[in-house]
Amino acid sequence: LELVGLSPRRRDLVRTFSRGMQQRLAIGRAVLHDPEVMLFDEPHTGLDQDACAMLDNVLREVAARGRTVVMTSHDLARAADLASRFDVLSRGVIVASQQRAGMDPNTLLAFYRRALQEPSIEPAVTAPEDEDELLLLDDRYPVDTTAVIQSPDPAQEEE
Repeated sequence: LELVGLSPRRRDLVRTFSRGMQQRLAIGRAVLHDPEVMLFDEPHTGLDQDACAMLDNVLREVAARGRTVVMTSHDLARAADLASRFDVLSRGVIVASQQRAGMDPNTLLAFYRRALQEPSIEPAVTAPEDEDELLLLDDRYPVDTTAVIQSPDPAQEEE
């Protein structure tokens, strides 16, 4: 609770928490047992600026302890700041992958757009048709923080 800034509310019922507070509690629960791999799907959603900064610090601490963090995000600026590798996921397929060391964080948007126009690798992972996304962890990559950047849903773009 201290890590996620909820210790003053430790005696309150969770149902009285705001959405952001519930999100912070979920983050605290995720890191409590110190798992080897953590999956976060749009973890900054519903958080205010202070809580986003707290989450960024938590993710950095977790990665510094040698844990793997996989995070999906549409927030390129935040992903550029946190990740050591970027994967672009389009329609359930990782269409591009780049280590942060080989990329200027200011060019992440261009990398993302180029990956959607000209996929640079053979599909590494294909999601089942009824799944929105599928992430695969394997031993080809070092323990690090990965941001999987999803392409927009074409059906949503048409609306």
